[in-house]
Amino acid sequence: MGELHFATSTPIAAALAVIAAEPLVLAALARLHSLRGRNAAQFGGMALAGFAAWLAAAWQAPAGMPHGLLLLLAADLFYLEIWGLLSRGYTLGVLATLAAAGRPLDAAEIAARYRGGAGLEWILRHRLSGLAAAGLVAARGDRLELTPLGAAVGRCSGAARALLKLERARHAAPVAIGAAVALYPAVLLALIALGAQLEFWQYTAVYSCLTLAVLMAFGALYKSVSLRMLEFLLGRPGRGAPAQALLERYVASESFAHRLAVIESAGFAAREGERFALTPRGRAVARAVRGLHALYAIERIG
Repeated sequence: MGELHFATSTPIAAALAVIAAEPLVLAALARLHSLRGRNAAQFGGMALAGFAAWLAAAWQAPAGMPHGLLLLLAADLFYLEIWGLLSRGYTLGVLATLAAAGRPLDAAEIAARYRGGAGLEWILRHRLSGLAAAGLVAARGDRLELTPLGAAVGRCSGAARALLKLERARHAAPVAIGAAVALYPAVLLALIALGAQLEFWQYTAVYSCLTLAVLMAFGALYKSVSLRMLEFLLGRPGRGAPAQALLERYVASESFAHRLAVIESAGFAAREGERFALTPRGRAVARAVRGLHALYAIERIG
């Protein structure tokens, strides 16, 4: 029988201190006028400040630095996912739209009021601006065409989705997350049973960092609207299509309808004829999101 040790090295202790402080640092950065509305820059500033603070405290104990760095990276990956949900979450944006209206809305009203009245067109513009900035698509009048890099990414994404059979995996996300959580103690106990001498924080750092990286990649393949757009353009003549076709297929139809189904199946909203009304659970989530938006100075979500 092996043993599990809980000794904490200086790099691990420094990582834990930085992890606890980073949400407060992010809240402070979000209030800087120069970073107002720049969610990516706010998070990047927090991550850089956290790494600098950790490095200043940990560099004198180089033996423990790899595991301390992995632990800090794992926490930042987790924070990044939460930050993305708070600042860009499509489903939370639909809930926020219903909460702001204060009354039941039908699908067309939700679409028109989305993100403070910017509508679903904003989602398309935002996604396409990101793809263009990454060099994956190029505009040709009202038509969007894949660049060579975009075509390569689209082929890789399509192949990975086909290999994992994600089109038919309706509950893949909760299954993947549940498996990752269950495997943490299972692998730990199995290694101890086999006689391994384990350091708890080292094991946690390695497992959590690798697992979160895999889950984030899996999540992108499973739910990314942007990757689906690239795959769609790849199969079109000339590897391009009008922007309106993307709006109708991936934003106004497939993605938006899916979000409405999600909030209804999760019990956040209930149908009243053709309209959607927030349930008590949905109002509680909306209040929590508003509180976090106030804390982190997030003006709009979506």
